[in-house]
Amino acid sequence: MILSKSEVEKLIFKGVSDEIKKSIKLSKEMNMHVTGKGAAEYLEGLDEYENSNQKILREKIMKSNKSVFSFILRPLDKIFSAKGGSINYNLKDTEINTVKVAVNEVADGLDIKRYLKKVVLKKYVIDPNGILFVDLDDEGQLSTSFIGSDEILWYKNKGNKVDAIIFQGEERIDADKVKRIYYRVIDDKLDRIFVKEPSPDTTKTEQVREVTGDRLDNFFGFVPAIIVGDVKNPNYNIFDSFISDINEEAKDLLHDVSINKIHKISQGFAKYWQRPEACTKCHGEGVIKYEETPGDDIWLETECNSCGGAGYKQKVSPSDVMIVPIAEKDEVDPAPNVAGYVNPSIEIWKKYDENIRDSRNYLYQVLWGTTFEQGGRNETATGRFIDTQPVQDRLRDISHTFSLLHQFILDCYGSISLNKRDYKSYVSYGTRYAIETPDEILKVLMEASREKVSDLILQDMRAKYFYAEYQNDDIELAKKQKLARIEPFPNMTITEVIGTELIKDEEKLMKIYFIGWHSTLTDADIILKDDNRLKEELNNYIKTKSNGKQTTVVQGNGMA
Repeated sequence: MILSKSEVEKLIFKGVSDEIKKSIKLSKEMNMHVTGKGAAEYLEGLDEYENSNQKILREKIMKSNKSVFSFILRPLDKIFSAKGGSINYNLKDTEINTVKVAVNEVADGLDIKRYLKKVVLKKYVIDPNGILFVDLDDEGQLSTSFIGSDEILWYKNKGNKVDAIIFQGEERIDADKVKRIYYRVIDDKLDRIFVKEPSPDTTKTEQVREVTGDRLDNFFGFVPAIIVGDVKNPNYNIFDSFISDINEEAKDLLHDVSINKIHKISQGFAKYWQRPEACTKCHGEGVIKYEETPGDDIWLETECNSCGGAGYKQKVSPSDVMIVPIAEKDEVDPAPNVAGYVNPSIEIWKKYDENIRDSRNYLYQVLWGTTFEQGGRNETATGRFIDTQPVQDRLRDISHTFSLLHQFILDCYGSISLNKRDYKSYVSYGTRYAIETPDEILKVLMEASREKVSDLILQDMRAKYFYAEYQNDDIELAKKQKLARIEPFPNMTITEVIGTELIKDEEKLMKIYFIGWHSTLTDADIILKDDNRLKEELNNYIKTKSNGKQTTVVQGNGMA
């Protein structure tokens, strides 16, 4: 798409587009939930239940939804630790190396995947209509940045692809003391600067013109920008946030938590009470009498400054001691009825906490399509999903989006570093998510082994266990996967292997000696040697143990 000067002029005079305005509003609300920014401003006084002073107190002690959403969004991290992904550069080896060097650092000292995880993932949730933008400076250096929707005046898009964009203006006071606003405009052909300034034409207050000296060709041949969102709003040409469906419930939770907290602070302590005790200064009269002129017998009254006219003590210091006389014979002891404490209702606290916990769990269920158990007797410390399939489905959708974002950055850098405008790679993030804990998978695997299910199923479950156990240690994962390929009959015990007549003796010996041989290997042995070499060394180990003699395996784990 190519924008004419007149089109640019109209768009700048019109100001921020309606779609961008909606995007900014959405971003502010999502940001409030995820980071807590703006939560205090959002909370409005509940006129029926709180006065202005109570509202001020609530705002001071309020707690945002930040911690709740940190918990709710945690499964998103699985996108970047999933196994099975691939990158196809569609290039020669020398060209691949050129591109790899170019994308080694795309922003903030991070490569593409780490930048997407550390920076863009949260932006994807908060501001789905923001863009990833790849810029090229005068020296040919590339850089990647996230441009929020509040930094954009207008853009034209087809899906996630941006066909043309006008960035928000930068206000400057130039050397002639005139205030001007400068706008950057990029389409498929050009990268231009336009300025809005006072018009020399007395019939107009302002004009928009191009700063022709700053005109550049668009070296990419396309707008190097992509929208990060992937959930289309059904009513407007914008993207909804991943958490838009729980926005209203999250607002309710924000109110509930703040009200609960102020209730605990204002009503959560035992209240001291006591029977009225006569003021020692006015003796319960509430007033002090005095003669206007000593000796004239004309008495005047003034309010007691000790009790404020009440006639009894107003406050009791924690160090004050109340003296209660001993009851005379046949008198009722006054002590039990003189003072005491009123304790707050614990049941109210429990109900508040229960409702908030239920609300949090409901948010989780709506977002992920399943519930999350935590702290159960038979569960791990980290908890588990009741049903992992809905989580898997949602993660796959989001994983596809981030694969496209990764591919976009890779293609932008590749097209410039290789001088190939039509360069296209292929990126696919893995979909083997370590959602279940290793202990959970191992338990199911052991049960499946006892039930003698298909070896194919057992093999798949064993792979899932390795992925879960070593999801953050690629080297250890590779070691375990290689050893799993070498171990003979992994779904059978040594006793079962020995007792099976159809298995050859040399294969039985490999099963018997596998663990002993494995203990002799170093990490370097496992990592650097291929499968065939390791199998050969296993056979040599067996020969050493049997002194090179023909050995026959007999029932009972004996050898003859």
